[in-house]
Amino acid sequence: MGRGYEEYVEAHPEKKVILMGDSAGGGLSLALAEQIKLEGIRMPDELILLSPWVDATMENPDVEQYAEEDPWLSVPWLRVCGRRWAGDEDPHSYQASPINGDLEDLHHVTVFSGTKEVFYPDLMKFFDQIKQDSTNELIVGKDMMHVYPLMPIPEAKPACDVIFRKIMR
Repeated sequence: MGRGYEEYVEAHPEKKVILMGDSAGGGLSLALAEQIKLEGIRMPDELILLSPWVDATMENPDVEQYAEEDPWLSVPWLRVCGRRWAGDEDPHSYQASPINGDLEDLHHVTVFSGTKEVFYPDLMKFFDQIKQDSTNELIVGKDMMHVYPLMPIPEAKPACDVIFRKIMR
């Protein structure tokens, strides 16, 4: 990991730190949080993930049943992208597929998912692994698609309100 994050939190211990990302950026934010934890660095105060891509392998058989519903993402294309994302690393590694990392003691994690996206089954599995902490929150948009909080639709407003509350708390 680059020293930038560590240097920042050491220089600004009083500052709130938030990692936030959507889709692949959400997966990257989660993998970064796992790396930060491994290195014993101060964890971010909030982790806000909008439809994060948590398993680059796309091997969960349940994703297939969401493929027809997802108007945006294609499972075969995501598998190709996942292999490319992993590069020379194992695509099952937590760096490429953070669902396979050490998820214990993750706090203040907010996950957004739509029920009409191929990531939905993996996000339910991921949240099942972290839900034991009452600071973690899963927000599911019924009949919503991938990264729906970023869309110019009425259903995004309540999601954005949650995000703003988390940032301002």
